[in-house]
Amino acid sequence: MKFQIIIWLLCFIFLSGCKMYHDTTAHYNAYFLAREKLTEVENALFTNSNDDYNTVLDIYTRIDTNTAKSQTEGLEYVIEKASLPIQKHKISKWVDDCYILIGKARLYKGDFRNAATTFKFVNTNSEDFEARHRALVGLMRVFVEMEDFENAEFVAQYLAADPIPISKANSRDFYLTLAHYYRVRQLYKPTAIYLEKALPYIKNRNTKLRTIYNIAQIWQKLGEDEKANQFYNDLLGRGPDYDMMFFARLNASKTIVFSKETADIFKKTKRETLKLLNDEKNAEFRDKIYYDLANLEYKQHNYDKSLEYLSESIYYSQGNQTQRALTYELFGKIYYEEKKNFKKAYLYYDSALQSIPKQMAEYNNIKKQTDFLKVFSKYYGEIKQADRLLRLMDFDEDERYAALENEIEREKAEIDKETARIEKRRKQERIQRPSLLTTSKAEGSSWYFYNQEAINTGKSYFFREWGNRPLADNWRRSDKESNPFSKKQSTNITEVTPEKTDSIPDKYASVKSLEERLKEIPSTSTQLKALHFRLQENLSALGKTYMELLQDNSKAKTYFSRLQTEYPRGKFTAEAIYNLLKICKLEQKSACDTISYIQQLVKNFPNSTYTKLAENKTVEQSKKTTAYGDNPEVNRLYQQSYAFYQSGNYTLAQQTLNQIITNYPQNKNSDKVFLLRAMVIGQIDNRSAYKSALQAFLREYQSSELLSFAQNLLAHLEKEKKQN
Repeated sequence: MKFQIIIWLLCFIFLSGCKMYHDTTAHYNAYFLAREKLTEVENALFTNSNDDYNTVLDIYTRIDTNTAKSQTEGLEYVIEKASLPIQKHKISKWVDDCYILIGKARLYKGDFRNAATTFKFVNTNSEDFEARHRALVGLMRVFVEMEDFENAEFVAQYLAADPIPISKANSRDFYLTLAHYYRVRQLYKPTAIYLEKALPYIKNRNTKLRTIYNIAQIWQKLGEDEKANQFYNDLLGRGPDYDMMFFARLNASKTIVFSKETADIFKKTKRETLKLLNDEKNAEFRDKIYYDLANLEYKQHNYDKSLEYLSESIYYSQGNQTQRALTYELFGKIYYEEKKNFKKAYLYYDSALQSIPKQMAEYNNIKKQTDFLKVFSKYYGEIKQADRLLRLMDFDEDERYAALENEIEREKAEIDKETARIEKRRKQERIQRPSLLTTSKAEGSSWYFYNQEAINTGKSYFFREWGNRPLADNWRRSDKESNPFSKKQSTNITEVTPEKTDSIPDKYASVKSLEERLKEIPSTSTQLKALHFRLQENLSALGKTYMELLQDNSKAKTYFSRLQTEYPRGKFTAEAIYNLLKICKLEQKSACDTISYIQQLVKNFPNSTYTKLAENKTVEQSKKTTAYGDNPEVNRLYQQSYAFYQSGNYTLAQQTLNQIITNYPQNKNSDKVFLLRAMVIGQIDNRSAYKSALQAFLREYQSSELLSFAQNLLAHLEKEKKQN
């Protein structure tokens, strides 16, 4: 008996020793080397990426297979080393950890399919619950990178429902990966919620600071300024690095709501921001500082001062397309909302659209506003001009001359103001230029060609003085005789003759003379009739632009009501009254009299399609009485708009369809026109507008052959909404 016990003890010791040997060898040889190399690769791929503090930070850097190619050798090394314990130390407790290293290496390589297989294997076969949880978190990350959101969400729900408690480290990674999932989908509120859940489990100082900054950014973006301010202040109290501290201070200033109670806070914030501006360490951030000063003035309704700061921001933002886009956007917002200069507003929004990276969250809003203003500024400008000419016609001769002379003086004053601003900027450049070309040890500056601000200023100065000239010796105008570039070689260089050099351009050349302005005023009945027709056309178009593109029924009503009042029997009035009727039904206000609209349609437009629709008669009945029938022009315009739609030119498609609806309201293909317009709205506007357009079609074209097709589109849209 004693002998058997001794044998069992010896076997146990042997087996234990064997297990210890495999654990020790696997851990401190292959696994250790693979883990260290993977950490090195992760630092190279992700830690050193440059964060853009102007935008909401990513939770994890997206996997880029092109970037990962630079780390192929390191990732192959990880897979090779991590495979050794799996092959040679199968009874080791580190086998699961080695599989997870391999899964991560495959993930970073962009080999998503094999990475998913590896993580699934661990989850299915491992007896270590912590390893299984880590594998599931890794699998979630794979599905997010593949943009397989359905499976990513399924894994998240599966892990969350696991009755086995999740460790602190796995909880951290699980919440961060969930935040990453929602950030990729641009669903910001759940992103912030899961980042907050992850925060208590994050031990790494840099990761914690970055996460706090990220949470503050998101709450600020969502308009939760009080929450954002709390997180910014928490961050500033933890001593972040200089760049993060700088942007946190600026962003925190934007979370303060201006009021009588906060006026002193605004003054203090502005003083502190100006201090940042005067600090040489912040030279590269001047575009951002001026932008935030502009925001402070904007909140206090000091719009002219805000525009001054925005001009400075644009000047210093060379090379920073993100900041330029945001600055141009605020320019456009001020001119649209406050200055009511819609032409300038469109130009600034268009500049923002040209500058903004497409991956920025603000891209879609800027594009939508640009497309709207492009159409709106044209219609509004035409209405303003027509009203101006009609008003001038009502003046006597002396009043008319005085009014036109006042216009000229105002336009010249605007030019003088802009000229003074440009001259002020040039003087500042001339003052700055000598100091930028020298080295100042006291200020810690460096040689000119190491100073990017000096180089940018120099380029700007050179371009203004000499134009865009090719790189060559003897480039100065005074040396052009010895310029090696002949006229044949460089046709883009303009020769400057003595006459041209001596002449001074008239800065008021764009201002129309009194005589030109007088000629614009209609002097015959034909001209007056044409002016009234254009005014009606543009009132109708502007009302529909507000109603269809912006879903702003209140402003749409203003222009439709004007048509109804001033032109009760006009060509565009029937449609305007019908739109007023639709707005009236949508608002469901007791003061809104739908019957009066229908009576006016019946009285003034008895044969109009809009009258039939208002009386709830079918579209087929109204087609029988159509005055246009198979109008070839309608067919041509419809085919043209459909071609625009197929080629992706949605704005042109919409404009062409609106032309049909405006000029040929009673046409055989009106159901096709209205459905195609709904499909165009689905491409250029939000889901809500698309849904409203489809529902309107289903209400008004119940006997159309396209009814089932429209129903399918609406059903697909509802399904898509549920999935999101």
